[in-house]
Amino acid sequence: MLPGPLVSALRTYVQNGGVLISEARPGWNDERGFANARIPGGGLDQVFGARERELRSGDIVTMTGGADLPRPLAALERLTIPGATFAEHLERTRADVRVLATFEGGDAAITDARFGSGRAVLIGSFPAAAFEQDPVKMRHAGTLLQTLVQDAGVTPDVRVDGAPGLVEARVLDAAGRFVLIAINHDDAPQRVTFILSAGVAGRPLAQRRGRHGGVVCGEPRRSAVHTSVQAA
Repeated sequence: MLPGPLVSALRTYVQNGGVLISEARPGWNDERGFANARIPGGGLDQVFGARERELRSGDIVTMTGGADLPRPLAALERLTIPGATFAEHLERTRADVRVLATFEGGDAAITDARFGSGRAVLIGSFPAAAFEQDPVKMRHAGTLLQTLVQDAGVTPDVRVDGAPGLVEARVLDAAGRFVLIAINHDDAPQRVTFILSAGVAGRPLAQRRGRHGGVVCGEPRRSAVHTSVQAA
């Protein structure tokens, strides 16, 4: 549900140079709970340069990355990307809208459109939910999200070098220090390097080390993560 003032704010944000990334069916309902006849609703179809053509539900949703994508989007080329719940088949409303991935049969699954000074990316499924359900099996969903964020120019507080899709990390502020939380989703030990952003690297790290010399993380029965930490 997206109220009209929020839709207007998103439109202005993109027009002024922001990057908007959305999963399926943004603005499906308005603030009254009424379904919009056109999805994305509230006029967001103009921002995304695409609209819903067909909606399919299914236990298995997959998207395939396109070819000849520019860096850093090239990481998505020919990649099989899992989604969840819905496959929202999209149709472009402008010729300049780029298709980043397709569903089986060739319909657009992920689009990338210029709007004003900014960009809007529409994903016709829910890859974040797929990744949350099984980060190892659905790691290509994580690759998609990381690639889109990187392409938008966002620098995370911490990046994980090594064990792609198996280890995730979070940084929490802790009274002048920071806490680095690492979770190993695999059963086997993983060796990774955490690369900290400039805003984090200057503060002392409060970390608890386990008997293997790595950061203790996750559930007690999870495997350890053997780490090194460096500044970006």
